[in-house]
Amino acid sequence: MSKKKKNNNNSECFDEFDYIYYEALDTAEQQKNDIKKLIILLIEYDIPIPDDIINKYLKKDSYIDNISEEDLPF
Repeated sequence: MSKKKKNNNNSECFDEFDYIYYEALDTAEQQKNDIKKLIILLIEYDIPIPDDIINKYLKKDSYIDNISEEDLPF
């Protein structure tokens, strides 16, 4: 296999890796936004938030302890 063809294959491979990587980032960001919307809806409709959601998505952020009532969207 010639060097030119090898480089072309490597380039295509890296392009595919980049595409998959950025697609995964977009998907993760969309899921994060969906979870935020879900939590806000649960709070707005006075539905108890399950402990596993609180532990996984709310308590892991250190700034959550410093939020005042003025910062809340409702």
